[in-house]
Amino acid sequence: MAMKRPNPLIEAYRYIKNIYEIESMDPGILEKIIFSPKWTGVFADRGQTGVAFNYAGEHLVYGPVKDLNSIEGLKRFIGQSLFSLAEYLLPLDEDIHMRSICLSTLNALSRPLILRGYPKDQAITKFNASKDIDFILPEDIVVIIGYGRLIDQVYGRCKELHVMDMRPKHKLTSMCIDKNIGYGSKNTFIHSSEENEEILSKADVVLITGATLVNGTFLELIKYSKVARVIGMYGPSAQILPDILLNSGINYIGSSIVTKPDVLESILMDNFSTRHMFKDCMDNYVIKGINQC
Repeated sequence: MAMKRPNPLIEAYRYIKNIYEIESMDPGILEKIIFSPKWTGVFADRGQTGVAFNYAGEHLVYGPVKDLNSIEGLKRFIGQSLFSLAEYLLPLDEDIHMRSICLSTLNALSRPLILRGYPKDQAITKFNASKDIDFILPEDIVVIIGYGRLIDQVYGRCKELHVMDMRPKHKLTSMCIDKNIGYGSKNTFIHSSEENEEILSKADVVLITGATLVNGTFLELIKYSKVARVIGMYGPSAQILPDILLNSGINYIGSSIVTKPDVLESILMDNFSTRHMFKDCMDNYVIKGINQC
């Protein structure tokens, strides 16, 4: 029998709750949960709002939603604290979609802590695409976990760009058939998740999607990145309290904080293309760890 992967969200929950107790803060009261294709949103009072990737819709790599009735049953937590919801969800980590709701909840709880200046010993700056990935050198081998828009920002800056994703290659990029069969642009190599250890072990820079917090693979990916100078995490799912990521071995975070919950609600409910529209309801930020070159 395969060993069960440890659930890092449990330690994250304990860490966040401890800070709430130290700071004498009250958690938000749950107002609504939105489970849309691709993204989950958790909305509470005091502006405590968080999102996370949910592997639904076109991203059903783990199969369809197992128990929609259980998700609908979370209605009973409306009017209760976000900690109550998180405590219920944490033991349900075998269900990928429940994990997404759990991470969204922890992200919502993290929001006021980030606004209070956590982590205390790290500077949080507004994201600048041309400046904030200037640690990538022309001779670097860069690996991105998760096929998405970050590729456009990194392409052309390094010697090799490798992209790992759980979806089939033909769903991600163009295929060229001549004497060989190739995918993607020159000097960009697309790989399946089965190649994670082999490719990551040679990388100078590794940039991991926050969606790996949902499927629980991020600690394994960090372990594989044995020689990487920079191990980063990016995307809205990485809204969790930065201390948790930095303590896990991440030394670069590029994420966002929800600034307009009502706009986010409209985007999720109308199922718009969130790729470009999250900018209308979130502010992007960057944290560079003290040991990041």
